[in-house]
Amino acid sequence: MKKFIAAAAMTLAMVSGVAQAADIAIVDLGRIVKNIPQSEATAKVLQKEFADRVEELKRLEKQIGEKQEEARRNEALMTDTQKTEIIRDLEEMDATLKLKAKALQQDGQRRQAEENKKIFVQVQKAISDIAEKEGYDTVVDRQTILYAKPEADISAKVIEYLSKK
Repeated sequence: MKKFIAAAAMTLAMVSGVAQAADIAIVDLGRIVKNIPQSEATAKVLQKEFADRVEELKRLEKQIGEKQEEARRNEALMTDTQKTEIIRDLEEMDATLKLKAKALQQDGQRRQAEENKKIFVQVQKAISDIAEKEGYDTVVDRQTILYAKPEADISAKVIEYLSKK
């Protein structure tokens, strides 16, 4: 019986010590990234960077539409050779459009990933600075925990910190 009481007391002492030892904060990384000015600025930069290529795709789509409409209007007057030529032209234009659209998408995703990496480095530094300043031992992303008191969430502080930069 003495061993049981001693073991229970030892367990209780360890649990209470662990519970008091760590000061834990949480952050909502998605909310932070969505609400900081750096994200909006990055979106504008990328939009401007790819604007010419987007316009080129729109022009190509318009040309394809015009050529299809012309083919429909003049179908009765065209020879089989002319019809075949228009079909080939449209297929070539469509293939070009798809190729350019795919390249634009891939380049856009690559650049977005590069910019997101830069933003994430800034967010990590802000979280570290705030955690150190306020004495937190651990900071955890909200999506990895089941429950936390709202007071433990320092996301608003991180957003405010990054908004000043």
